[in-house]
Amino acid sequence: LLLMQGKISEAEAVYQQSVSAQNEVLHVSEDPKAAAAREGRVEFLIILLRLRGELCEAERVLRQEIALSKRRHHDDHHHETLRAMDSLGKFLGTQGRLSEAEEVLSEVVRVRQQRLGSKHRDTLLSTLTLATLFRDSGKETEAESLFREIVATRRHLGGPEDKDALVVTNVLPILLRELWPIG
Repeated sequence: LLLMQGKISEAEAVYQQSVSAQNEVLHVSEDPKAAAAREGRVEFLIILLRLRGELCEAERVLRQEIALSKRRHHDDHHHETLRAMDSLGKFLGTQGRLSEAEEVLSEVVRVRQQRLGSKHRDTLLSTLTLATLFRDSGKETEAESLFREIVATRRHLGGPEDKDALVVTNVLPILLRELWPIG
């Protein structure tokens, strides 16, 4: 609510108090920003940092979350690590760092395909993010290929009446018009 009212400093203060209180209960001595990331609330913190223009700090927090997750799970590709990598890829994309974003997001898609399969919801969502990045990067052929792959998979999984398949199918012509404008 405070964010919607434009009270960024107040929202951050309330948020930091909440993290500190939780850390006391859990006996966590981590940096509050790292603890917030550990608890899966990194997205809120990133929004706060972006609104304050602290983009370097936002990226540091995202990269720290990836490192913490790798250490915590003794696995470079644990689902929490992949979620943090996905967030980093999206963040880099919004910063115009498209080749870095592509590298991170491509790895997320590759690992999710290996571990979860190409039909898993998380894999499809990551593929959609990568396809959108390709579109934004001017890689029309790659974007179209991934968009069509997603539509085909959703239709196969849910049938012609599946709501996700219908949404993706209805959005595809719009995306293709953006990729291949007429006239």
